Amino acid sequence: MKLYWAPQTRSPRAIWMLEESGIDYEMELVDLRGTDRQDTDAFLAASPMGKVPAISDGNVHMSESAAI
Repeated sequence: MKLYWAPQTRSPRAIWMLEESGIDYEMELVDLRGTDRQDTDAFLAASPMGKVPAISDGNVHMSESAAI
């Protein structure tokens, strides 16, 4: 599973959920404040609106911390 996250967002909620459930995951930082921000296709598949947190597990994608 991959978690797309950024500091000073609601990403800690998703990190907490993943840690509590013991799921193996990797984290990918999304620079929301970058002036030349270019989101990857994988991130946009998980979060079409380009918001974090978002998770991706194979063909399953989810964004918005409340949904995750």
